[in-house]
Amino acid sequence: MTENEINSVYRLGFAQGEAAGYLLAEHDMETTWSRVAEKVRSISRTPTAVELAERRKPGGKIYEARMRRHGREYAGGPVHFETGQPMRESA
Repeated sequence: MTENEINSVYRLGFAQGEAAGYLLAEHDMETTWSRVAEKVRSISRTPTAVELAERRKPGGKIYEARMRRHGREYAGGPVHFETGQPMRESA
């Protein structure tokens, strides 16, 4: 092999390795950024404290759903896990 052929083969190999490296780096960045993007999207779908407060007020979505389930206001104190009925305290 002549010196020009050796240089040509070297440059060709270097260029192919560089292209493969860029492809790998692009794949790594896409994987990493897709996770970040999904986290940002999930945060943007989370209701704000003000929105939650609106839903919990009488007439709000959360309040109305709770009333349909149990039919009354929460009186406080411990409740039975399965029935949601207040537990009577024994003295």
